[in-house]
Amino acid sequence: MIRSIAIDDEPVALKVIQSHAANIPDLDLIRVFSDPLQALNYLEENPVDLLFLDIDMPELNGLKLAGMLSEGIQLVFTTAHSEYALESYEFEATDYLLKPFDFKRFEKAVERARNRKPLQKADATSFLFVKTGKGKVRLNHSDIQWIEGDGNYVRYQLKEGHELVRASVRETLKTLPEELFIQVHRSYIVGIQWIDKIESNSIYIGGKQIPISSTYKTDLDSHLSS
Repeated sequence: MIRSIAIDDEPVALKVIQSHAANIPDLDLIRVFSDPLQALNYLEENPVDLLFLDIDMPELNGLKLAGMLSEGIQLVFTTAHSEYALESYEFEATDYLLKPFDFKRFEKAVERARNRKPLQKADATSFLFVKTGKGKVRLNHSDIQWIEGDGNYVRYQLKEGHELVRASVRETLKTLPEELFIQVHRSYIVGIQWIDKIESNSIYIGGKQIPISSTYKTDLDSHLSS
C-alpha cells in the first residue's frame, strides 16, 4: 500500500485528487491539507511514501516546502503553472501534474512512484486497505486465502468471510507481497501459506479446488522450490 497525503490551498483541487485516489486500490490517501504548515507538522510524526504537492500557495510555496522534507518521500508536484516544471525537477520529483489533469494522467504519476524505488514499508507489510461498498476495509495478508477475478471485480476469500472489490486481478497482484502471494491462473491469486496440496493442474485450499494455468505453472514451481 502506498501511503500518501495531498497539500493544496484550493479545496476543489483536493477533491479531484481524492476522487482519483479512491480509484487506485493500492493508493491510500490518508489526509489532505489546505494549510501547508499543518501538513509539515503532520509529516514530522507520520511517515508517508508519496506527497501530492501544489506549488503556488500563499503561506508557503510548495518548492520551499519540498526543501524542508526528510529523505524518502516521493514528490508529485501539482500546479496550474508550467513555468515551475524545470525548478521542480531539482528536487528529483517523481512527476509533475499540470492542472487540470484527468484520472489517466494521475494514474500514470502513481505508477511512476510505484516503479521508481522501494517505498517506505511503514506498517503496510502485514496488511492492506481495499475500497468496498462499505468504505476502505483493512485486510490482513495472513487472512487472505485466495483472490478470484469476477468480471470487473475481485473477491478476496478470507479466513472468515469475503470482500468484493472493484479491481482487476492484474491490479490486485501489484498490491500484494510476492513472497506471500502468487498468481496461478488469469482469474486466481493464492495465498501461499494456505495451500494444502497441489495435484496435477490444481491447487487445493480447504475444500476449494483452484485451477493452475500452464502460463503460470513454471512460476509456481519455481516459487515453491526457492
